[in-house]
Amino acid sequence: MRTPNEIALFFCMLLPCLAMSSNAPDDPTACDLEVSVPQDFHICFDEEFDLDGEIDGDYEDFIWLENGDETNYGLNEEVSIDQTTTFTLLAWGTSEENIIVNGDFEDGNEGFTTDYVVGTFSCYGAGYLDCEGTYDVIDNPNLGHTNF
Repeated sequence: MRTPNEIALFFCMLLPCLAMSSNAPDDPTACDLEVSVPQDFHICFDEEFDLDGEIDGDYEDFIWLENGDETNYGLNEEVSIDQTTTFTLLAWGTSEENIIVNGDFEDGNEGFTTDYVVGTFSCYGAGYLDCEGTYDVIDNPNLGHTNF
């Protein structure tokens, strides 16, 4: 004879359930996007289901993950569910804020570290950047090395 717990466990294993969720970033203020999906819920039989995702903000692209795997589902795609499934909606965009200090060297030779040294003299007659391990921040690299 089965105990009530065994019957419940057996019953749940036979009936697939859908878990609908999204993973929000740790710091939602770091992004101008807001991703919304329906509340988590369970379906205990085969059923068609609308993903019903929503993205507020200027996004470049999005992707639905199904059990962690990328899909080609549309934002509000109807999908067929026949097993335990977790959907996650990810969206991304660009920001006008420059988050890398001196990323395009607009401040010249500042705001970064390197094992290289600023070139100051020529080792082989091709310019002051012909020595190994040297660099410079200049508009025209030919000014530092004749082979550029």
